[in-house]
Amino acid sequence: MVSQLMKRIVYNKYSTYLKKQYGVRVHRVSIDTGFSCPGPSPCIYCNNSSFNHFQKFNLQKVPLKDQIETGLRNIRKKFKAEKFILYFQSGTNTNADIKTLAITYDLIRGYDDFVGLNIATRPDVVNDQVLSLIAEYKKDYQVCIEYGLQSIHDKTLDIINRGHGYQEFLLAYQKTKELDIAVCVHLILGLPFEIEKMILATAAEMTRLKVDAVKLHPMHIIKDTVLALRYKEMALNFLDFEEYRQLLASFLANLSKDIVVYGLNGYAPEEKLVAPSWISIPNIIVRDFEEYLLKKGIYQGMLVKE
Repeated sequence: MVSQLMKRIVYNKYSTYLKKQYGVRVHRVSIDTGFSCPGPSPCIYCNNSSFNHFQKFNLQKVPLKDQIETGLRNIRKKFKAEKFILYFQSGTNTNADIKTLAITYDLIRGYDDFVGLNIATRPDVVNDQVLSLIAEYKKDYQVCIEYGLQSIHDKTLDIINRGHGYQEFLLAYQKTKELDIAVCVHLILGLPFEIEKMILATAAEMTRLKVDAVKLHPMHIIKDTVLALRYKEMALNFLDFEEYRQLLASFLANLSKDIVVYGLNGYAPEEKLVAPSWISIPNIIVRDFEEYLLKKGIYQGMLVKE
């Protein structure tokens, strides 16, 4: 029964969106610029090495061109992709002087198969000059800024030591959209002390803002983070897979069908993960979740009043 239903689109999946746009398989090539986050202390959950794929090879800092060429080679072989998006993922990729940023972003021009440029950053580390620079790449590439927000609730942002509030995000979002740059918003489901009502309010707000995309992660604990040291004293309860599956389904039901979903699962290598253990099997999570939506008859935007 499920196999017959798989043709139905249950959510606006990024890979499907890209295939429709370009007619071939498109994949992101993630690189680490080494641009650090601002402020004296990190978010309580953050350890950048947990999603830096070069870390698993125990390499020291890899030159950016080498990262790009290794990524292209590996992704072509593993995923049979034909076009690529250069993804500045780790750290805060606007946290440098404008000349350095221009040199860094210009690396994309040395490779013919890139069709997109994705830049992950924070809403409190952009300004008019940086946004104008990024906007210049729209002539040649599909450009998207991925803002790490995590939650619309200032109380939560304070608890996780985010270092900015929701108003800072709104200001950055407005300035970015004025330049017609696409925006993906990174959100974490299951943050400390957030109840379902708060999480669904975040979905409703993304719908109201008409953001271009969201990237969703379940809350999890990584070694060598503040949270790893404090989660027991904070008496935190983390979502098991069934709870996350149900919460994610509710979130998508309250999210506009026009918003592209860049991702809906987190990942941390087993050796860096404290909890929950199911985070370390991302491909199984995605397949299971899509099957769950189909069985339950749930689809993105079904509860949104147009």
